[in-house]
Amino acid sequence: AAFSKNTKLNFSQRITGKDGKWDKVSLEIWAEQKEFVKDNKEMLNRAKELFVNNCGICHAIHKEKEFTANTWPAIFRSMADRTGIDKKDRWLV
Repeated sequence: AAFSKNTKLNFSQRITGKDGKWDKVSLEIWAEQKEFVKDNKEMLNRAKELFVNNCGICHAIHKEKEFTANTWPAIFRSMADRTGIDKKDRWLV
């Protein structure tokens, strides 16, 4: 799920992880129905299009599994200003 920076999250339960890195949380969120889509295929296709058309300009396209889910955001943020991806669309990639 994606939330705006100003979204207030209320955790109903939080259990500290044994490894000190991950916590298990329970979360309840209220949102207007218009904020949801029935099928995310269009969104995922747009994300892939942005990735392929912009991230392959300076270097070969990296495989999606080349980096972990925790590593990708930092890598993308470090290069995002060098791409033609609008700031409003960067959350997709």
